Amino acid sequence: MGADRERFVIDFSSMSIVYEGGFSVPIVGMIDRFDMETDDPDEAEELLVQMPPDGIVVVMLMSDIDYAIEQTGSA
Repeated sequence: MGADRERFVIDFSSMSIVYEGGFSVPIVGMIDRFDMETDDPDEAEELLVQMPPDGIVVVMLMSDIDYAIEQTGSA
């Protein structure tokens, strides 16, 4: 991961993403490969994340997150 990228931790127990520096955003939903909502992080292919200040919901693809982890060699 390049130095210009935001680093974050996905916490499925609190359903939030915590960015470096302590900023956090809620995960408001997870979508599986059948485009159905799921409660299981292992089935999730998309995370729906609510971004402040306007509450816009953005989609994070798990495949992009997994790819970034593989590129850095982190677990």
